[in-house]
Amino acid sequence: MADTSPELVLHNGKIVTVDDDFSIVQALAIAGGRIVATGTDADVLAGAAPGTERIDLGGRTVVPGLIDGHPHMDSWRGRFPRLAGSKNMADIQARVARAVADVREKGRPGAWVVLQLLADPETRAPACFEEGRYPNRHDLDPVSPDNPVWIRGTYRTPSIVNSRALELAGITAETPQPERLAPILDWRSGDTVLSPGGEIEKDPATGEPTGVLRDNDTLIARPATARLWELVPRPTLEACIANLEDKIAEFNRLGLTAIYEGHGLEDPVEEGTLALLKVWSEGGLTVRVQMVPNLSTSGTFEDVSARLGGYAYAAHDGAGDDRLRFAGVNVTLDGPGGGLDAVQPKQPSWPGPHDEIRDGICRVPLDKFRHVAREAARRGVRLATKADGEAMIDWVIDVYGEADAEFGIRDRRWVMMHSKFTTPAQMARLRELGVVPTTCATFVWHHGENLARAYGDAVARRAVPLRGFLDAGLPVSNGSDEYPWNPFFSLWLMVTRTDGETGAQLGSGECISREEALRIYTNNGAWLLRMEDRLGSLEAGKYADLLVLSDDYLTVEAGRIKEISPVMTVVGGRIVHADPDAGL
Repeated sequence: MADTSPELVLHNGKIVTVDDDFSIVQALAIAGGRIVATGTDADVLAGAAPGTERIDLGGRTVVPGLIDGHPHMDSWRGRFPRLAGSKNMADIQARVARAVADVREKGRPGAWVVLQLLADPETRAPACFEEGRYPNRHDLDPVSPDNPVWIRGTYRTPSIVNSRALELAGITAETPQPERLAPILDWRSGDTVLSPGGEIEKDPATGEPTGVLRDNDTLIARPATARLWELVPRPTLEACIANLEDKIAEFNRLGLTAIYEGHGLEDPVEEGTLALLKVWSEGGLTVRVQMVPNLSTSGTFEDVSARLGGYAYAAHDGAGDDRLRFAGVNVTLDGPGGGLDAVQPKQPSWPGPHDEIRDGICRVPLDKFRHVAREAARRGVRLATKADGEAMIDWVIDVYGEADAEFGIRDRRWVMMHSKFTTPAQMARLRELGVVPTTCATFVWHHGENLARAYGDAVARRAVPLRGFLDAGLPVSNGSDEYPWNPFFSLWLMVTRTDGETGAQLGSGECISREEALRIYTNNGAWLLRMEDRLGSLEAGKYADLLVLSDDYLTVEAGRIKEISPVMTVVGGRIVHADPDAGL
């Protein structure tokens, strides 16, 4: 007869099960990667065998493993040195010099040096620097005479390059400003128009490029930095594997045990997919991953249909297992909205050289999006759509509603990502359609003051409406959207709604309780993954995915929630992270 005794018992703890009653128990037992019992120390220890490993928690708090609904796990941003925290140009020069030295020490004396994140949040730059300006090539050249240097920009900050990078890219005083090459949809007229491409900043006295390059839409086209993207070597399969393994270790340390990768993979997609499959097949994927491939909407309707047919493996329950599953497809409409590319009902004026872009950017024509949704519904493919602005969310709801009327999607849990400016009326419609919204509390930190400047205080205060979603009965999930990945930072933001630029609270009416925030990161994350019968709470029969915490999440002072860290992370009954100083 097979031995059914537990392999591991955790006892003498405060185990927050996050079950329907939010029960707290002293102990739990694990066998075969699943929880087999919870309860008092006496009851659970009574079922232990002589060979059962016992861990005395010493009163520490245990919670279910946390689930990130929008992480960009494969992002290369985590691989590049960050400049956030620099106070002046001298600080930036010192950090660039270290990055150059590191590249040279690796035997690549003339290789590209890529850095990122001028400030955190990035909207603080350039005001956060003592000089009150962005760095330029004259700041970078003295510490990088031989290596091309690129501080990658985002939709919030420009790219900064040195003279060597400008030389390799062929950018000179004679280089014309980027043409209006990026096709976008004017959501008001329905016509395809051309987006303002960007700017190569030039010295007004000499006409020479300063090294500051601005792309006005970093998702459609990047004309100011297009040549840089061509010149910087693509990551190899080996580099993608190393990056993935680093991220897995980081997620284990942070307490993320499962993720919904609703944005698919970054370029290079082929190498990234092969890396994911290799690590999974070798048993190294100690974070559960649900991957949602990106669906390109370029070309004709027939092209899109054929492309969608290529994702037949992602239809219905998808392909894979409970560690890695490919399921559904995703499309991006507007956003990310930290700039002013969220499609709102009416955009305010916004000072700048390219006011015409400030009415929002829709990246997919409505008729093509309608075609995607109809084909996805017909084929049984779960659709995830990224929409930020209120007007764009109306589109999503209308199109999802049409797909539901023809094929029925209410039980398929279609997804709407970002969901930044969802209104109460829209929430009611989303609930009727069974849509699962995801959003990111980190938007409050990164974008808060910027949203207030752009849209006014009233709109900014209701951005990222977690309170509204919960009150509407929607199983909203939260994601980090790339950084910071630390879920306890996000849990702190969900409770406090702290704006990173000002330190002030952005809309107390959308704050939620600690219990509600934890349920979003556990119960609701499991619902998003369609794994609520296996994940999301610490109950008998579910996977033993759990965290032992450094502090009591339920009682620690609110401002210290972001300082909590797991001293132990368990995935499927296996300890994947342990703090050697925790004494467990």
